[in-house]
Parts: sequence; structure tokens; C-alpha cells
Amino acid sequence: MPLRDWSLLLITAAAFATSLPFNKILVAEISPLTLAASRAALAFPVVWLISTVARRGLPFSRAAWQTSAIAAVFVIVVPFSAIAWGQQSIPSGMGGILYAMMPLFTVIIAHFLVRDEPISLWKLAGIAMGIAGVVSIIGPKVYYGAGPSVAGEIVTLIAPASYALGNVLLRRRPTVDPLELTTAMFLLGAVVLVPLSLIVEGAHPSFKWNQLYHLLGLALIGTAAPAFLNYLLVRTAGATRASLAMFPLPVFAVAFGTALLGETINGPMISGMCLVIVGSMIVTRSTQTRPPRQGGSPILERP
Repeated sequence: MPLRDWSLLLITAAAFATSLPFNKILVAEISPLTLAASRAALAFPVVWLISTVARRGLPFSRAAWQTSAIAAVFVIVVPFSAIAWGQQSIPSGMGGILYAMMPLFTVIIAHFLVRDEPISLWKLAGIAMGIAGVVSIIGPKVYYGAGPSVAGEIVTLIAPASYALGNVLLRRRPTVDPLELTTAMFLLGAVVLVPLSLIVEGAHPSFKWNQLYHLLGLALIGTAAPAFLNYLLVRTAGATRASLAMFPLPVFAVAFGTALLGETINGPMISGMCLVIVGSMIVTRSTQTRPPRQGGSPILERP
């Protein structure tokens, strides 16, 4: 892969990772569902503008909107809410490490839902390493009774599991242009999250200037920008190589959490991160050795 594509890949991973410290800062003052709804609602017009300039816009067919609805639920509504809720009690870097479990969840779910993607011995080895990584992070806390942080880590794991399920379900759908799919799923995600947040959490008081500043950063830098960068990466390097952006993502997340929020790194976090990344690389490499399936809608993964 050319140096240009590697540079774009690293920039994309870093942009994805910025959403985690933004979430961590905001969730201290904004309720999780309200934060998730604000993120989707603010990112949609930016993504729509990019898609319109690229002469894509929104989908036209009913099938494309049905596919977008699936993506909205499993890529926007559930993950945005789970990450916001989980980061109330865990460091932002931890969220990035747990997000790297997505390839492992994908392999497990695909084994049951996709006929030609059974779990092999190599995939089992990768899954075992990923589970060992999560146990390294969460296990001691369960034993010593860490309370809210354990609950936050478990809820955060719902996000990559939801992405994985959405990814597998979209493989069974007709192909939709990535920009059209992303624009529509942000629109539908906001349509679901905004009223849901009002019903569950009530109307949020007027946002303060610092909250608006961080919300715009989350929506633009941590959400819309990486979606567009990932689209460029898929166009130049292909979807398979673009998926490699998930591996440096937890490293960036930990680095940002340490540098910007003063988060500490301990031994279990480092060992867990290494095990999760290596396990994900094993299952991804094993999957990529199989012939690519025809059809399926590409999705833009994000934490």
C-alpha cells in the first residue's frame, strides 16, 4: 500500500479516536442519550453536505432506505448511546481498547448468520486472545468489586457488538453507495435519538458555550470527518485495507486520553490492548484470505 494510503489510514484512525475524549468530556455534563442525539443531529448536515457536493445525497430506493434503517439502529443509535453511557465511569482510552473487539464480535456473529464464514482454528485463536485481553482489563476489577467502572466497560462492549451485528446484517443486503448510506443512517439515527432522549431524559437546559464547542468538535472532528476520510480510504485503498484503521485506533485513543485528559495507563490496560489488537489482526487476516463475497453494503465504522 502506498505511503499516501498509509498516511490517510493513520489520519482516519486518529480522527475516529478523537470522538472518545470528546465524549468523555461531554458526558460529565450532558446525559448519555442527549449526547448521542446531539452528536447524530449535528453530524448529519455536515455528512449530507459532503454527500451532496459529491453528487450522492440521500438514497432513492425503498431497499436502500431499509438498509439505511438497519445501519442507523446498529451503527448510530445503539453504539452512540452505549459509548456515551459507558464513558461516564471509564477512561476514554479504555473505550478505544474495548472498541477494538469489533472484528472478534463480527467473526462470532458471522459464524451463525453467514453461511460461508464458519469459525476456523485461526479465528478461534484470535477470539481467545481478544477474550483474554478483555479479561485482563475487566477481570481483576470484578474480583475486587470495582463497581461502576465494570458496568461501564460491559456497556461499552455493547457498542462494538452492535457494530459487528450491523456489519454482518448489511452484508446480506443489496449494495448501497457508502456516502448515501452514511448520510441516510445519520438522518434516521437522529430521527430516533432526538425524540428518545426527550422522552427518557427530558429537554436539556441551554447548552453552555464550552459544551457547544466540544459538541461541534465531536460532531465535526470525531464523527463527520472520519466518515468522509474513511470513504476516501475505501476509494483509494479498498475496503479490506481500509479496515486496518481499527488497529491503530485504540493506540490513538489511549494516547489522546493520556495527553488531553491526564488519564493513567496501567499494566492490565497495556496487556489487554495488545491481546485485543493481535487477536483482531488474526481474525481479520484469516477472513481476508477467503474470496470476497459479492454484494453487501459497506459501512463506515466509528466509535
